[in-house]
Amino acid sequence: MELDNRAIPLTRGQLDIWLAQETGDSSTEWQLGLLVKIEGALDRDALEWAVRRVVREVEPGRATFDERNGQVIQRVLDDPHVELQFHDLSGSDDGLEEVHRITSSIQCAPMPLSGPLFKFALLQTRADEHYLFTCCHHIVIDGFALGLAGQRIASVYSAAVSGSPVPSALFGSLQDLVDLESEYEASDDYLDDQAYWTQNLPSESEPSHRLPNASKDSEPYRPSAPFTFDLVLRRRVDEFSSATDLPRSSVLTAACALLVRSWFAETSEVVLDFPVSRRVHPESKTLPGMFAGVIPLVLQVSPASTVAEFCAHVDKRIREAVRHQRFPVHSLERKARPRSLGEPTDRVGVNFLPSTTAFSFGGAKATASYTNAGPVGAFGLIFSGVGDDLLLSTVGAAQPFSDFDVAEIAERLGRVLAAMTADPVRPLSSIDVLDAGEHAGLDLVGNRAVLTEPDPQRLSIPVLFETQVARAPEASAIRFDGRGLTYRELDDASNRLSQLLAERGACPGQRVALLFNRSAEAIVAMLAVLKTGAAYVPIDPAHPDARIEFMLDDAAPIAAVTTGALADRLAGRGLPTVDSHDSLIGTYPATRVSAPIADDLAYVIYTSGTTGRPKGVAITHHNVTHLMGSLDEAGLPPGPGQVWSQWHSYSFDISGWEIYAALLRGGQLVVVPESVARSPEDMRELLISENVSVLSQTPSAAGMLSPEGLESVTLLVGGEACSPDVVERWASGRVMINEYGPTETTMWVTTSAPLNAGSSVVPIGAPLPGSALFVLDGWLRPVPAGVVGDLYVAGHSVGVGYMGRAGLTGARFVACPFGQPGTRMYRTGDLVRWSADGQMEYLGRADEQVKIRGHRIELGEIQAALAGLDGVEQAAV
Repeated sequence: MELDNRAIPLTRGQLDIWLAQETGDSSTEWQLGLLVKIEGALDRDALEWAVRRVVREVEPGRATFDERNGQVIQRVLDDPHVELQFHDLSGSDDGLEEVHRITSSIQCAPMPLSGPLFKFALLQTRADEHYLFTCCHHIVIDGFALGLAGQRIASVYSAAVSGSPVPSALFGSLQDLVDLESEYEASDDYLDDQAYWTQNLPSESEPSHRLPNASKDSEPYRPSAPFTFDLVLRRRVDEFSSATDLPRSSVLTAACALLVRSWFAETSEVVLDFPVSRRVHPESKTLPGMFAGVIPLVLQVSPASTVAEFCAHVDKRIREAVRHQRFPVHSLERKARPRSLGEPTDRVGVNFLPSTTAFSFGGAKATASYTNAGPVGAFGLIFSGVGDDLLLSTVGAAQPFSDFDVAEIAERLGRVLAAMTADPVRPLSSIDVLDAGEHAGLDLVGNRAVLTEPDPQRLSIPVLFETQVARAPEASAIRFDGRGLTYRELDDASNRLSQLLAERGACPGQRVALLFNRSAEAIVAMLAVLKTGAAYVPIDPAHPDARIEFMLDDAAPIAAVTTGALADRLAGRGLPTVDSHDSLIGTYPATRVSAPIADDLAYVIYTSGTTGRPKGVAITHHNVTHLMGSLDEAGLPPGPGQVWSQWHSYSFDISGWEIYAALLRGGQLVVVPESVARSPEDMRELLISENVSVLSQTPSAAGMLSPEGLESVTLLVGGEACSPDVVERWASGRVMINEYGPTETTMWVTTSAPLNAGSSVVPIGAPLPGSALFVLDGWLRPVPAGVVGDLYVAGHSVGVGYMGRAGLTGARFVACPFGQPGTRMYRTGDLVRWSADGQMEYLGRADEQVKIRGHRIELGEIQAALAGLDGVEQAAV
């Protein structure tokens, strides 16, 4: 093999492939394959002669690549060695399977860019059946050129076996390829194309999450076996195309866009990777080199648009994009959104291969199919036609939803096409990609039935607490700093304080502020406020004065309960304040004031706000008691005999989980002193000495705590995403459960199955019995299992809303279309998906909210605080 001494520069497309292969971890994805089935007798010697001749004719295919002095160049092999491997499979039980196995191994063997960048093989399955396989690197040839080369081999072979003159080759040279691009880049067409794409790049709303990789072993760049659509559906599509005067490919692309939108549920913009040939001039159509590229097809999908309107929109965008197909759009995209060359995107590609055409090898009928059309990013849909049949194949390493195969994709796409062609004026929002079985499955795992089931009991917190007092009055209720209270003592103390508070005006519809560090007195004060029918507003002494002042102004409590040491934080506001240590409390009778009803507010907890204003979340007694009544059914440790720790700040609703899960179910509550709460080692010693059996922590706090000596503890983590590292550390040898729930939905709405060490994914679990969960797209429609969507929570856990914020309440607590009239659901803003085992996985936020040690922080609040500082004109977080 000798090299032509000419050093020829690379085209931009070739350079991109070079860089992508140099920086990527796989090169075989760039190796294209064409498999030609030949039915009839074949002369192997004549075929090998034809192959060698065509290789000499296709100069771009003989290029080799090298980097010298920082510049990548290509040269042409003058007389490369061409081998036509032969495999006799005529004795095989399954010749076709052997063909695919051998051609796959050839295609998956890397070809160094130093060349040669082609391989050929002939496989015989019967005396009258052969397969010719051609594999070439995409840097020297594209799919169109590979088809040209295949047709040319058939033509030369036919001439050889018939003794006829070989038709002249009309192929251009490698230099012609480079010259065509250079001329284009110096033309007005280039500037026009650049201006178009600058204005039509995908927006920043493209999905930021990734399609999951397929779990099954597969060759990601070999198309699946094709699925044949029902002939009736094919005819309906053709009739629809004719009636709307649109190409069938545009109608199919529109259907694909609707299908893809159901996989990226939170966006109204669908971006498809659309392969193009970039052969717009006659001279390029006879040049077997690398022209092809991929352009982004940006489509706006509105739920109110009709099918006909959307198909027309898709056709218009395709025509526009194809008019400007020569431009290297990826170079602009990388500037707009930096991305490594070769880095896969989660865009889905839609490719239309030309219908399989029969050509002749000396009278033997031959049909060709591509074994790899080139890199497709995450996932691709490939349409082709054979006769009257419409075929669909899939390709790529990703899976759009759980346990899919090409038949499932085709079935979903078929439902979309059937709905589209049945009624061109129906709105897009009425087209459902799910079948009845999938809806039933999602309803089951999401616990939709709770929305229509009768609620057998609606109790207030004091009533439920009193049942525990009556059951075991002398049982230990609270331990704090070496001292304890029985259930009777806790009941009496809270009754006396409630008498005083009622005298000061505490009653249903009112609020009482509680300013406490962790202590037994704080628990007494909470129960006392609840027994008056008023709602308590917990305030953390660690909060700055400005935040405390805002909360008091916003909640407008009629009184406050605190300690003498903290009373100064409330001074000067004219707010009646009760010292929890005041001896006057002991003079009141230890009898109940009244029994609040289940729908009365129990507490108002403030969370961060996007505008800089914290917002108070209002939760009812029924929200709390229904949750506590469902815990045994949910598989959590039973109440009596369990010792819970109470570690969290009272302004964090996980504290309510610790308190009520213990006291409303007959357990014991160990309140962790402030000094101990700040020391992981002291905390561990306290848990051991107090025989704590249920520990509730944020994952970050659990990560700082040593599990040594805590083997009998059940660990409940929640409030923020849990990493596999924390599970690895804690799950071995003990029960560890992950929990999830926003403040607006009363502590927790899901619990996971017991976690196992070694898992790479930590699920947030399945719904608790009183909650219904829905994973929806932007049109409030369920998405398939495995697809990322927005999480909505309905059921008994959904709170009242935000104190004094009707507009914000209406925006987040929305009408639920899955329950009875008047049912509401809370839009969490969390992105999740259902996994195959019926548990939910958390994948992040749809907004810029963050979690710090479990506390929810809206960046808008931080930005507002910064912008309020002297000398700060603008702030960004």
